[in-house]
Amino acid sequence: MYRVLALIFSTLVLVPPAFAQNVGTIAGSVRDSQGLAIPGATVTLANRVSQASQNTVSDQDGRYVLNNVPFGTYVLTVSLSGFAPAEQVVELRSSVPIAKEVQLKIGALTETVTVSADALLETSAAGSHVDIGANLIEQLPTATPTKQLSAMLLSAPGFIPSQNGRVHVRGSHGQIQYVVDGVPLTDEYSEAFANPLDPRYVKSAEVMTGGIPAEYGGKLAAVVDITSKSGLDEPRSVFGNATLNVGRFNALDGGVTVGGRISPRVGYFLSGGGNRTDRYLDPPTTDNFHNNGHAERFTGKLELRPTDADFVRAVVSVNGSHFQVPNRPDAQADGVDAAQDLRDNSQTVTWLHQFGSAATMDVVGYRRSADAKLDGLVADAFSASQDRSLDHQGINASVSATSGMHRFKAGVQYDRNPVAEHFLMNGRFLAVNFIAFDGSRTGQNVGMFAQDTITLVPDLHVSLGVRYDRYKLIVEESAVSPRVGVAYHLHDSGTVFRASYNRIFMPPFSENLLFSSSPQARALAADPNDAGEDVRSERQHAFEAGVQQALGTRAKLDVAYYRKDMRNVADVDQFFDTTVTFPISVDRGLAQGVEARLDVPMHHGVSGYVSLSRATILLTAPLSGGLFLGEVPAPGEQFYADHDQRWQSQFGMSFEHPSRRLFGSVSGRVDSGIPFELPDDFDARTFEDPKALTLVDLDRGRAKPRAIFDAVVGSELYRHGSTKLEAQAGVLNLFDKTYLLNFLSIFNGTHYGAPRTWTARLKLGF
Repeated sequence: MYRVLALIFSTLVLVPPAFAQNVGTIAGSVRDSQGLAIPGATVTLANRVSQASQNTVSDQDGRYVLNNVPFGTYVLTVSLSGFAPAEQVVELRSSVPIAKEVQLKIGALTETVTVSADALLETSAAGSHVDIGANLIEQLPTATPTKQLSAMLLSAPGFIPSQNGRVHVRGSHGQIQYVVDGVPLTDEYSEAFANPLDPRYVKSAEVMTGGIPAEYGGKLAAVVDITSKSGLDEPRSVFGNATLNVGRFNALDGGVTVGGRISPRVGYFLSGGGNRTDRYLDPPTTDNFHNNGHAERFTGKLELRPTDADFVRAVVSVNGSHFQVPNRPDAQADGVDAAQDLRDNSQTVTWLHQFGSAATMDVVGYRRSADAKLDGLVADAFSASQDRSLDHQGINASVSATSGMHRFKAGVQYDRNPVAEHFLMNGRFLAVNFIAFDGSRTGQNVGMFAQDTITLVPDLHVSLGVRYDRYKLIVEESAVSPRVGVAYHLHDSGTVFRASYNRIFMPPFSENLLFSSSPQARALAADPNDAGEDVRSERQHAFEAGVQQALGTRAKLDVAYYRKDMRNVADVDQFFDTTVTFPISVDRGLAQGVEARLDVPMHHGVSGYVSLSRATILLTAPLSGGLFLGEVPAPGEQFYADHDQRWQSQFGMSFEHPSRRLFGSVSGRVDSGIPFELPDDFDARTFEDPKALTLVDLDRGRAKPRAIFDAVVGSELYRHGSTKLEAQAGVLNLFDKTYLLNFLSIFNGTHYGAPRTWTARLKLGF
């Protein structure tokens, strides 16, 4: 431990650390053609694709500052009555402040400036990503706002829906790294696994699936870098909104956000809410037996700017949920009443310091505690209970600097993870009548990185990075991960070519890892000799090549090819129909695919997107870990992953009248069908769920294709100053399509998607 602390101290001194908040500052002054300061000018920063925006007003000296700006490409617009508006494109990719001086010329306010196609492009990014602002997130049709973050991911190419809010991406199972204001969140954020993030708290999100920079470690199938809302975003002392949602299955959701400035240098932001429904999870049959649940969440934030060069943030969060485990008809008839509770709380302190105009430092200390309890001691033939807890205590720090052609960043992360698991199980059909497991360990993770984006010539950007990770819990492993990328921008044609290579190291899921790697779990396998070894970290060689093309100034097309060669492919094994899962790894895997996405930014009140993906995910046994009570693939056997959707397509279109008297959206997705393997003793004539057999093709071994459509319409009913009231109503699964999210999966069993569901919302802004 002393050696680890010495390593951390020396690294902090020599190379300050990882996961810095990816936001920046744009500042400057507004002047006329004579060089005189112009006060009172409106300065607006807007991302045309994500629809994220913020604004300020120049002071008496003509100066303006836009803080807490997420990385991305923006249009900076400055306007004032009597002057012609000025616009320019700004790409922000470093926390080092950017200076933008603006000159206004005498002219009519109605004059317009046509921004070049560069406003649509990410000219220096070497990997695939999608930017989504708060406005787009709020427009996504969902049964409740708590599901909007998963809906946000599913609107991006390569993301596949699974049961209970889980999401697969590019052949990987749920290994999505959420980073909120520089703090890594390692849980799988679905309703059944950990309390989901509150979308009301989100200002914007950058979703990265390729060319992941070296600063990111942990789960890297995708990185969702979230910038939260801030009380310092607006000059008012109080602002916020309140929402009330109702819907089918007795769904009820309410939430409030309140923020503002206590003084010019002190801000606060509070977010809280709760929801309940009689269809909390995706059930194993269409009957929806025993499936109600509720959840509550609260986050509070205090931000201070003690000096012009320093920023301090403190955040606390408390969340909880209680929900029933859905029953099959036989369990319902027997009165089975299993339920699960999830609780978590977190505390974070962030300090950002600016060294002159060319360097910044970011230090984050955090702690997050989570526990889950399953009460399933309720059946005669079979019963189980679980109580698991984990704690994340960590410190991250990083330094960013710009100099000439270089945009440099380096850092380190230390994470300590105490884990405890208690598991009881009995059943007459098991090889062992009773299993009792108690285990606890303390894991440690150390990560260091250095990366540099070098602009060799104005339009050629080369990204070079390397990361070192050391992981210890059940096993002790380390890895050196080089990451390289290149982006080349052709101005004349509005084209960006890019390519990247990532060496990826991903430690296994911590939840239930102790039991998954235990002799007790292996003893329950159908063939204990084939039950595998301890669950090890996944390693990947990830390649991507793509092109981004501006179609005039009104649309952007993005095409990418990716290939991932994987070892120790991470997945989870679901424990019967409960929400308990056990980590596993599959010996080898190959995922590859092609993705295309067309984005049409807002024009005359209409915006939209459409994407198409073609992918395959082939795995090779043996399997390690888990709690397999039935058949598993034999060593060397190849099979397609249960999220191997060969074809996927998503689309969405939003419209908004300038008065907001009418707004709405239509969206949908088409999936070609997931694969499945029938047990050796399968007999369709006696199968317990004949409805499921109508939704699958037994000869092909795949579910039938499905198309799901959603629609939402709304209106702003009242507006006076900053106060406004709007109503919204929608229908999900518009044509009431019955479909399967899984079928007889050896990992996840069978689950049905939601039927036609209506939802309605009132939102009060102030």
